[in-house]
Amino acid sequence: MTQVLNDVGQLLWVQCWQLSLLIAAVAPLNRIFLRRRPHLAHLLWVLVFIKALTPPIWSSPTSPFSWMRTGASQQAEYGQIVPAPSPLNGGFMATNSPSLASTAGERDGAVATGRTTSIMIVGLMLWAVGAGFLFCVSMRRYFVVGRLLRSETAEPTKDLRIYMEGLRRRLGVRRPVQLVVSQVNLGPLVYGVYRPVLVLPKAMTESLSLEQLKPIVCHELLHVRRGDTTFAAVQFIAQVVWWFHPLMWLASRESNRVCEQCCDEEVIANIECRPAFYARCLLDTLELTESLPPAPAFPAIRSADITTHRMENIMKSACRCRRGASVLHWAAAVVLAFILLPGGALLMPYWGDSAATAAPLDDLAVLGREATQAVAAKKWALAAEKFREITKLNEQDGRAWFMLGYCLHAEGRLDEAIVIHRRATKFVAVKATALYNLACAYALQGKEQQALDALAEAIDSGFIAEKSIALDADFKSLRGDKKFQALVDQAKRAQSHFAHRASIEYSSVLRAQTTTMVRRVGWLQTLHL
Repeated sequence: MTQVLNDVGQLLWVQCWQLSLLIAAVAPLNRIFLRRRPHLAHLLWVLVFIKALTPPIWSSPTSPFSWMRTGASQQAEYGQIVPAPSPLNGGFMATNSPSLASTAGERDGAVATGRTTSIMIVGLMLWAVGAGFLFCVSMRRYFVVGRLLRSETAEPTKDLRIYMEGLRRRLGVRRPVQLVVSQVNLGPLVYGVYRPVLVLPKAMTESLSLEQLKPIVCHELLHVRRGDTTFAAVQFIAQVVWWFHPLMWLASRESNRVCEQCCDEEVIANIECRPAFYARCLLDTLELTESLPPAPAFPAIRSADITTHRMENIMKSACRCRRGASVLHWAAAVVLAFILLPGGALLMPYWGDSAATAAPLDDLAVLGREATQAVAAKKWALAAEKFREITKLNEQDGRAWFMLGYCLHAEGRLDEAIVIHRRATKFVAVKATALYNLACAYALQGKEQQALDALAEAIDSGFIAEKSIALDADFKSLRGDKKFQALVDQAKRAQSHFAHRASIEYSSVLRAQTTTMVRRVGWLQTLHL
């Protein structure tokens, strides 16, 4: 259970920072460089929502996210070794030194694991409550709109129905669209994904002529042709899953804005409507409908959408309107999908600091699996033999060098272990822990000054597990040494500083998220996806 929660937590963290980075890049890009290319901007936001629903388990050499994960440091904050995603690691965790398997160390590890598991369970429960609440509220509103359309609608006039069918064929909308007239103040909007329904308020059909209704009906039909109802459903699911993420709310708002801008330009281009006339029709819609309740997750014209900025865009768009997204836009979206959607780390035939040698991948995988099994059975001699074979096939495998020294150390071959520990310190990812094991070996040999020097270098390199240092049986001969106690205190201060910094950063993030949610008082009434 703990391992499953750890895996889920790791995936969620990776997905969270990748999604945050993507939104932080797309938002200013759209605002600065794509203001006059809303179709490409909208496709980018669609990719963001697809990315939000794509687990980071698919890797690709074309994705910077895959390279970022592969090249990231694999060393844990307290000096432990985290297995890299390569065939060499068979799924085991290497402890800092053989002596860390003491009763106190196991007890501390169990307590820390239990605390982490409890935090993750509470976090998942809070996420489930928030996602369930948002989903239930949105679905309730959706079905309320559906019930109103079934009970409070009237048949449109024959002229209006024929006019709408003519517009549908002219715009190239292949799917049949049902036209209904709402007797309540609902619409204009498109309701439904597979069987779209175009809803017009009765006040509009009675007060506006067919010519005045033409841009409004065209706007809604273009939502159907573009597939905006399907995209909005994907957006809604992503919003439910990532309800706690402030940047997802920003992405949702920006996506809705550019979607409406795309439809505005397509209305002007497809029916050759004058921008001023189209803007006047939108304002007439506001005058005739005092309040327009939105249908969740589906496009609709709302009073909040008809802003001064939108009116200015309409008036300036006469010379640059497009009938739809061009082939180049779709080609760019496909290319960007291959770049942005993969998020898994690349599987590399090594775990080191430089390129691997040309060793057969299958041989390395077999040796890694056999070495893992030997370590699990505490067959140190056999494990050391297997890791030595791995280092011969791939001299740049830092993990294999580290584990070779680990096994020799556990077997009691300290002279050989010291040589291998020094070799492992050449690799940045395992340097701190290898130095710690080197200090342990020197201490067991009675070389106190060399042990203290190696331990000091290990702490400077990032090994700050103060309890591990203080309780390690390998340092029994150094317990009364003042220099050793000073190093323990140094590690303790470094660990406290790290914990304090992590706490401040977490508190800052929590305050920012809380402030964002407080500012969204009344969001249930204004929610539109």
